[in-house]
Amino acid sequence: MRTALFITCFNDTLHPRTGRAVVTLLKCRGHTVEFPQTQGCCGQMHFYTGYRPEALPMVRRLAEVFAGTTPWSPSGSCAGMVHEFHRTVAEQYDDAALVAAVERVVPRV
Repeated sequence: MRTALFITCFNDTLHPRTGRAVVTLLKCRGHTVEFPQTQGCCGQMHFYTGYRPEALPMVRRLAEVFAGTTPWSPSGSCAGMVHEFHRTVAEQYDDAALVAAVERVVPRV
């Protein structure tokens, strides 16, 4: 299993030691942890404030970056955004390929 740290902009900016703690915990449990350098924001702020078109590239990036991995995140709200609304964004902009990519990633977050 490929495990990847989905460290959110919130954690990275305000609580950077949280990501290191998650890596330590995962390694203690026998995981090899990757940190995709190209990951970005989940789009939560944009989605909730009505800037849904601006969230679309973020949804796409997350689906691409974490394809084939098991993403772990210390942020419940960002994981919730992925689980509850990434498909909504992909469907809203009629992107069937993105809907499929999101559906592959969401269950593993």
